[in-house]
Amino acid sequence: MTALRFGFACVGFVFAAMIIWAIYTGDFWAVKRSAEHLSKQFPGEPFLFNILGYAAGMTGDEKAAIAAYKWAIKLNPNFVEAMSNYGSFLVQIGRVDDAVIQLQKAVAKKPDYAEAHHNLGVALAGLGRTEEAMKHYDQAIRTTPKYANALNSRGTLKSANG
Repeated sequence: MTALRFGFACVGFVFAAMIIWAIYTGDFWAVKRSAEHLSKQFPGEPFLFNILGYAAGMTGDEKAAIAAYKWAIKLNPNFVEAMSNYGSFLVQIGRVDDAVIQLQKAVAKKPDYAEAHHNLGVALAGLGRTEEAMKHYDQAIRTTPKYANALNSRGTLKSANG
C-alpha cells in the first residue's frame, strides 16, 4: 500500500463515510463538498474524482462534472467505471456522439463490464441505432443476467420498435 493510499484510508475515512452516507440519502451537495475537500488532499486518487464527477453532475454543475471525470480517467486510463459514468453523463447532457466514443473505449478495455454495455446501448438507442443498442443490452444481460436496467432498457426498446 502506498503512503498516499494509506493516508487516504486514515485521513479520509471520515470524509469517505460522509460521502457514502450522502449518496445513500441523496444529498449530492454534501457528496460534492466532501469529494472536493478530499480531492484537494489527495489529488492523485481517481476514485475521488469519479465520485466528484457523479456528484457534480447530480447537482447540475456540468463543467465540474466533465472536468472531474476527465481527471479521473487521466489519472487512471484503465478506470472503466469512470469512463462508463462519464459516458452516461454525456448522454444526460445531450452529447450522445461523444458518449458513444467514451463508452466504446470502456467496453474495449473491459468487455465484461455490464454497466458500460448498458450505457453504450442507451447512447446508441438515443441515436436511433437500434440493432447496435440491442447487441449491447444483450451483452450486458449475458454478463449480468439479472441486471434490471439492461433488462428494462432492452424491453422498452424492443416494444418501441416492434
